[in-house]
Amino acid sequence: MNQPIIFVHGGFQGGWVWEPLLPLLDKKFTPYCITLKGLGSRANELAKGVGLEQHIQDVVDVIQHKQLSDVILVGHSYGGMVISGAATRLPECVKHMLYLDAVVPEDGESLQTILGPEYGKWILEAASQGDGWRINPFPPEGFGLKTDDQWAVSQLTPQSIKTFTDPIQVKMPKQAQYTFIRCLRSHPVMAQFAARAQAKGWHFKEIDTPHCPMITHPELLSQLFNAFGK
Repeated sequence: MNQPIIFVHGGFQGGWVWEPLLPLLDKKFTPYCITLKGLGSRANELAKGVGLEQHIQDVVDVIQHKQLSDVILVGHSYGGMVISGAATRLPECVKHMLYLDAVVPEDGESLQTILGPEYGKWILEAASQGDGWRINPFPPEGFGLKTDDQWAVSQLTPQSIKTFTDPIQVKMPKQAQYTFIRCLRSHPVMAQFAARAQAKGWHFKEIDTPHCPMITHPELLSQLFNAFGK
C-alpha cells in the first residue's frame, strides 16, 4: 500500500499550490491535496463563521473518510496550525508531521497571539478593510512570488479573520516523527517557528528558497519529500 501524504496549504491559498510538485513525487506516495473551506476553489464558502476548527475538520474528514493510517501530514505556513489540530484529534493515524516553513503552535495559542502585537494589529487593520471579518491576501512578495508566478498570484483569495484569532488545542502524537523545513528566503517572522522546532529536538532542514517552494522550487522540494517514507 502506498504511503498516504496529506498536503495542507497556507493562508489565502488552496490545494492548487501543490500542482507543480505532484508530478515529481515518488509513486510510493498517494497524495491528498486539501483545499480548506472558504479558500481557493472553495472561495464561495467563505463566511464570517469559518474558523480554524472548520479547517482542522477538513483534514480530519479526509483521514476518516478514506480510512487512512500511517499518514504523513504536511502543513505549509498557516497550515501548521491546521495539521497540529488534526493530529491532536486523530493521533493514532499520524506517522510523520512535516512543517514546511510553517507555524508551530503551543496549546491555547492563536495565530494572532503567536505573531505578536505588531502583526496582531495589522490583522485587525486588514480586517477592517474586509467588512471587519475577512483579510485580503498579502502582496505577492510576501509569498516570495514574482511576475513569473502570476498563475499563482491570480488564485490567492481572502481569508476569514476567525482563522487567525481562534485558539488551538494541541496535544501532539508521541509516536510521530517531526520535521521542520526552513525556507531561508522567507519572511523573518517565520524564524521563530524554526527556533521552536529546533528547541523541541525535531529533525531540521534548511533550503535556500522563498516562502512557497512548492511553487518556486518544486524540484528541490520534491527531493526532500521523496526521502521521507522510505
